[in-house]
Amino acid sequence: MSASGRGFTLVECLMALALAGFAMLVGATLLTSQARAAERVEVRQVLLRSAEGILESARIGALPLRSGPVWLELEPAPPFASELRSSLEVHPTARSGLFQVTARAGCVLRGEEVLVVLETMVFQP
Repeated sequence: MSASGRGFTLVECLMALALAGFAMLVGATLLTSQARAAERVEVRQVLLRSAEGILESARIGALPLRSGPVWLELEPAPPFASELRSSLEVHPTARSGLFQVTARAGCVLRGEEVLVVLETMVFQP
């Protein structure tokens, strides 16, 4: 066709195809990063609930106030997280019956360590 004819030239078609491909690549990247962020939030919520459960169990006396590994199965772990672990650290304070208690819950998510740490004071006469 001549330059004044109707339709698109080969260069115009290739540019449009390249722009569409670039837009699809950017969209796929955004969707993937959003899905990973959602997984990370879900894992942190599970770990946070686990650490909260451990502290609450220690506070009411259901768990002994001593340092070491502990796990309360409050809910199933997400399938994409591995190496779930939690621990309780107990340190007496200068005041009799008052303890500084730290609960840690962590796992590995896609090769990256995720850790939640909660601290509180517990009084047990």
